[in-house]
Amino acid sequence: MLTCVIFSYYIRNLTIHTMKLDTKLVEGHLRVIIEEVSKGLGLDTTITRNTRPYNEGLTSQILISVMTRLEVALDINIPDNCYIFFEKSTRKQLSITEAANKLVDIID
Repeated sequence: MLTCVIFSYYIRNLTIHTMKLDTKLVEGHLRVIIEEVSKGLGLDTTITRNTRPYNEGLTSQILISVMTRLEVALDINIPDNCYIFFEKSTRKQLSITEAANKLVDIID
């Protein structure tokens, strides 16, 4: 049984490592993670690709934990100086799609 679990873990991680990071993949994971966090906090909101998580009540501290969960889900490292939900130059809170685009641009 333990061998089966280890092999399954190895195959799953091998698959993640060979995936190309693209906007749709990141966006999908972000939506799922943000939906889970929102429900856990008791927020009654519909999460779409155009949702700006901060504007829906998810504070920066919570969104940092979302980024950490995203790192684990995609097996990537987001640079410490990168906050994907805000654009400094325009001082704008980003939507899920915009955050996904920003992350893909930084990682690739």
